[in-house]
Amino acid sequence: MASKRDYYEILGVGKEASADEVKKAYRKLAMQHHPDRNGGDADAEVKFKEATEAYQVLSDNEKRQRFDRYGHAGLDGAGGGSPFGNGAGMGDALNDFLANVFGEDVFGGRGGARGGRDLQITVEIDLTEAYRGAVKTITIPREEVCNDCSGSGAKRGTNPAMCRRCNGHGVVLTNQGFFRVQQTCRACG
Repeated sequence: MASKRDYYEILGVGKEASADEVKKAYRKLAMQHHPDRNGGDADAEVKFKEATEAYQVLSDNEKRQRFDRYGHAGLDGAGGGSPFGNGAGMGDALNDFLANVFGEDVFGGRGGARGGRDLQITVEIDLTEAYRGAVKTITIPREEVCNDCSGSGAKRGTNPAMCRRCNGHGVVLTNQGFFRVQQTCRACG
């Protein structure tokens, strides 16, 4: 297997490049090599994927520091303990990967889907209960509509301002390579 190219080399920036310079270099390459603009050109697709991978590492301060210190091995886990980078578990690594590819709201991680949120309740049981079974009573918290604003978030007697980012839809559509992803708007939630 061929060794991976240096991420700085791929983006054409130096190690001292600022976050804005990295972003600008990535955007230029992404536009130049995007598969939609280069219909069927396998070389352009490979370059697009390389640039995206390089940007994902160099735009994340923690990953960039690991890459600067250990190279690709620091990202693959060699020389650093866990095979998932900085000691994170498999779930954390998978979560990070999916968040980078699809955005933070894929599985309701930050606020959940519109109209509801995932709940997590911890119930402690002892070994005997685990073996024989047990019945436990839990209290489930719920959200209620505010009497003052009727759920709009605006002060009484005023109207809510329309979010400039999502135009009041509550979601933003973004393109992630071949995927079109819908995320909860980070500006208004």
